[in-house]
Amino acid sequence: MITFAFCLTLLTAVSAAPRVTSVVPGQELIDSASPPGFFADKLKDSNSNFGSLDLLGSCCGESKGQAFQVAQSVNTNNIYGSTIDVAKGIFDKTNCSHVDPQSLDAKVSMDCNYFFVFKNKAHAEHDYAANCVPATVCKDDVVGMTKGLVGTYGVVLQILQGNLGSLYWLGEGQLHECYKAMHQINTGKIEDLFVTKPGLVIAGHVLTHDTVMEIPGMAKLGVKESLSSCKDDGSVGYLFVHKNLYWSTKKDEVDIGEFTKFKQEKEKQKLEAAKKKAEAAAREARRRSWFLLAPEL
Repeated sequence: MITFAFCLTLLTAVSAAPRVTSVVPGQELIDSASPPGFFADKLKDSNSNFGSLDLLGSCCGESKGQAFQVAQSVNTNNIYGSTIDVAKGIFDKTNCSHVDPQSLDAKVSMDCNYFFVFKNKAHAEHDYAANCVPATVCKDDVVGMTKGLVGTYGVVLQILQGNLGSLYWLGEGQLHECYKAMHQINTGKIEDLFVTKPGLVIAGHVLTHDTVMEIPGMAKLGVKESLSSCKDDGSVGYLFVHKNLYWSTKKDEVDIGEFTKFKQEKEKQKLEAAKKKAEAAAREARRRSWFLLAPEL
């Protein structure tokens, strides 16, 4: 049961939004004698979850209150996507204006509220779902499907856990390292697991770079190794890392609604394919029937 316990964590865990917004009254900016862009650094010093500044804007006059509406929408991830998408979602739908954080001449008014949109360091990426399977479990022929092979166990995991997409990474290592990596991935702390390496190298010149997953204490298994038998060793674990279908790359958050629509669309496609296959079979049956009866006509 411990192998599948993480699913409950993924379903119940609430990840912080990708961005976090702070609203500052114009008078406070004036009193600080700092350009808005510089004031952002002061905000970051006072809040450890504030990452790099993503957007800066002002809402003035009768629209001052819209700054708080912007903050609410960003902080609850109702406005999401790339920085450009978020900017359009804010400035196309409000009377607020963009402020260049690099400008030293940006005019500050006490009749305005300023909103600072930062990357949220507390945000966790759940783009992947991991399972650590003890070798002693993997070596059995589970439900008559796995034949005791490493790679085939991943298929059983996909059947048992509907949120698992394609297999992204498979590795072998000591069981304690395996469970440690599973916990790290399933809690969204994956940034340190990706490294950039030289890709295409011609005449000693690196032309491209590849970003790959590397997990401490675990050795990645290739196609040949994945088709080998699981070891009969209680100290060994196999780490299966699948794409997490619950995760919305568009919203950068867990979205069960989007996952449900995805599954419904897949089911609809299957039904349509089955219907077309049945119609084709019926046409073929009619054709053969006509062919057999033709000599008698």
